[in-house]
Amino acid sequence: DAFEASAGTSAIGPYAALQRAQCAATLGDWSTELNAAQSALSIEGGGPRLTQIEALERAAEASQRLGRKQQALDLYNRSLGLAATRGYTAEMLFTTASVARSLGQTDLAAERFRAIVVDYADQARGPGALEALNDLGRGASISPLQAGLVRFNAKDYAGAVCDGVRALAGDNRAFVFGHMADGNLHIVVAAGDDATTRARVEQIVDQP
Repeated sequence: DAFEASAGTSAIGPYAALQRAQCAATLGDWSTELNAAQSALSIEGGGPRLTQIEALERAAEASQRLGRKQQALDLYNRSLGLAATRGYTAEMLFTTASVARSLGQTDLAAERFRAIVVDYADQARGPGALEALNDLGRGASISPLQAGLVRFNAKDYAGAVCDGVRALAGDNRAFVFGHMADGNLHIVVAAGDDATTRARVEQIVDQP
């Protein structure tokens, strides 16, 4: 306050307002955090890209704390538009999908969870996005191979192999029934829908 009183609110661009937002967040003063973050965004266009992102995230966080979920989603969408790395893009896709889901916007949520699974399977949010997509009843919107790639990157090798076998078996059922003593996975494929004609095919697959 003293600095802004003597030097002006925009003497150092958006940084004084952003510092105010940071302090307000530490104190749990969400209204002040929101106002300060919005002020930072209004000064010099919010500054460099990373400064804009921090201000947008702080404004979105405060909006959520205040129960303004749609406002938070709009702000997070702006952060997503500024993403320049795979990791941050996946993070913002997950965040916006989660907020959209809480608002009942299930189509948007499913679209963004699916985007993570399909395009960012190697990122940390992959498993959570896959689980959320299944919880929404949209698991059929991705292939078993796409699901398997997410599990493989998460080091869920049993799940990855099982998805891979499902991809090869089409609509037939496949499941992992246990680990072999030699460190391999023992895969059982149940093929066909008719219980009297189903064939059980056993296959040993090296665990990665």
